[in-house]
Amino acid sequence: MPLFGPRQSPPFEPFKSKTYLKCAVARIKQNTQKKQNENKVLAKELGKLLADGKEEMARIRVEHMIRSTNEVHAMEIVELFCDLLLARHVRRPILPPRSDAPRPC
Repeated sequence: MPLFGPRQSPPFEPFKSKTYLKCAVARIKQNTQKKQNENKVLAKELGKLLADGKEEMARIRVEHMIRSTNEVHAMEIVELFCDLLLARHVRRPILPPRSDAPRPC
């Protein structure tokens, strides 16, 4: 392998991509659950802060909670995209093209 110059890209391996997608979905679900649990704890803390009259501290925590909620929504979108790729991979396995099939223009 040359130290300088163009590197060759590794060949596409469909079975590895399927495995990587499944692992990614599992990790995203784990991370989403973790963030949601943190948000529940944070919401309880916010209630206590507001009851004690510490509004400035509560505002800072609310901003953090909103940011964390947005991250959860983003991770759910990525999870849906991974599921879509998995569904396409399962539905259409990689086969060699047929010679009698019409070619698109």
